[in-house]
Amino acid sequence: MADTTSISVITSGVQMMKMSHSTNREAEGGSHEAVGTESKEGRPRDLLMLNWDSDSDSDSDSDSGLEDLPPIPDPAKVNLEEWERVMTLHSMPYGQDLDSLPAKYDPTPENPKPRRLVYGIPVTGEALFDYAEWAGLVEYMYVGRGKWKRPNPFSLHKAVDLLSDYCRFDMCLETPYLCLSTRHRIIEMWNNYNYTTCQTDAQFLADMTRFIQSELRLDEATTQPKWFFVYE
Repeated sequence: MADTTSISVITSGVQMMKMSHSTNREAEGGSHEAVGTESKEGRPRDLLMLNWDSDSDSDSDSDSGLEDLPPIPDPAKVNLEEWERVMTLHSMPYGQDLDSLPAKYDPTPENPKPRRLVYGIPVTGEALFDYAEWAGLVEYMYVGRGKWKRPNPFSLHKAVDLLSDYCRFDMCLETPYLCLSTRHRIIEMWNNYNYTTCQTDAQFLADMTRFIQSELRLDEATTQPKWFFVYE
């Protein structure tokens, strides 16, 4: 549990530290558009995935009326917004985001192992990588017999670890059940199994959310914390 009096001290301290690096960050990264506002047409489609699994909740989350759903379109023939809309429908209920935790997913003695949901901020891989690169946390691994190098995906986790250190609040990185162009990952603050002990007061949560959005240069309107189903 975070000390709810510490966020202003933390953020002011971090801002002081960042002032000495801001010039370098701007010089290295140039202009950085808010995540969620850039052109969706420029997004690579291979970042989107639909994770089907065979398990289901005991009281069936959805009807079997797949015939009522629109067919999955050819991604080359529709815009990204339409493609994601249809994919979200096909992945219901697990592809949605939720403002509150449904009672059926709240663990109880009668329902000890419901499907896991996490509460957190949706982010893109690009936003996390840019932040990790700016902070000097990116590690590279070589592929193709050492001829090419690519970022180690654990660099993204290190970016979240740094945010956790700044906020003095334990957070981790999760993969959503359905990845969309504005949510490749979720910065998890708590989940349906630990929320009763990990959640903090509303003011601290709001301050921490704004701080993370500022650090990662996220669009506030599309990156509000919610409940998400995750890939398992």
